[in-house]
Amino acid sequence: MPEIDEHVLLLVVEAKHELPEKMAAFEKLCTKVYGSVSNLSRGITGRPDIAQTVAQDVLIKMMHGLPKLEEPKKFFGWLR
Repeated sequence: MPEIDEHVLLLVVEAKHELPEKMAAFEKLCTKVYGSVSNLSRGITGRPDIAQTVAQDVLIKMMHGLPKLEEPKKFFGWLR
């Protein structure tokens, strides 16, 4: 599991508290993690076309679940 850097941690905490009313921090967080999510999805599916759809689904689920995340430092483990 990658260690969370301070910038990502701040975005996680900010997005957790802003959602669902505001999206700015969440959008920045998506930009930061999309590459990792997409690469993991591609590795699991073996198909770039399906991996993109899976990655988008993960980000949607992240948006709905992030406010319930109890330990922001464990964001990457939670995301997986």
